[in-house]
Amino acid sequence: MGSTRPAGLPLDPAGLPGPAPERFFAPSAEEEARRAVGADGADTRRREYQAAEERFTERAAYWFRVTTRTGPDAMADAFRQLIQGPGDPAAVRVVRPTAASRGRREAVIR
Repeated sequence: MGSTRPAGLPLDPAGLPGPAPERFFAPSAEEEARRAVGADGADTRRREYQAAEERFTERAAYWFRVTTRTGPDAMADAFRQLIQGPGDPAAVRVVRPTAASRGRREAVIR
């Protein structure tokens, strides 16, 4: 089971089938994986992820209206629209913190 906070909710595995759940803290697991593959491996993974993300975004445009914006204002606008309520299910916003962050930790908000 993953968590975005180190002290997440208590884990109660009673009644769950299969192997016993194991709690992990997502940012720590990401950092551990990055160290395991080294700097070159992390760069290779980032490029592969970026290429896959670009293919997905291009293909999504066949079914959705995809817009891409960068910068803090774009992120704030997308968040405001998200919390205001239901949006257009055919619209997809790809939001990146900066233009330099292309392919890195972007948020896709529908």
